[in-house]
Amino acid sequence: MAIVAQIGYILLFILFILMMLRVILWIIGMFIPPLMDNAFARMITSITEPVIAPYRAILPAVNGIDFFSFIFSIIIIQIMMNFLNGLAHL
Repeated sequence: MAIVAQIGYILLFILFILMMLRVILWIIGMFIPPLMDNAFARMITSITEPVIAPYRAILPAVNGIDFFSFIFSIIIIQIMMNFLNGLAHL
């Protein structure tokens, strides 16, 4: 059970890093729009969009900026990582 929890933790950590990269790319992309039109940015978006999309349907955008779904997704990922970390150390 501990090995499964550790693998799950590692996968969630990678997802967390990808979410942070997407936020950084999104912020930089607001000032430099061509930055978001490359293969790396599209790959990050395609990986993280299924995680964010359910929260985007629930949480409203503020002034056209959809930041709450990112924050909520990151919080949920952190909660799941803490839970799996606890399971791995039982």
